[in-house]
Amino acid sequence: EPDILFPVVPSEIEAVHMQLVECGVRIMEAEAHLKWINEEYLKEDE
Repeated sequence: EPDILFPVVPSEIEAVHMQLVECGVRIMEAEAHLKWINEEYLKEDE
């Protein structure tokens, strides 16, 4: 039998999963923004 430290409710798993997905989307947006800033900065250097 697996050791379950605390009971897990499926709806809670889904809520956490949604939060993780949202975080992932925000990270992707942030990376895209940083890439854009970097490109703009390099343009100014030329």
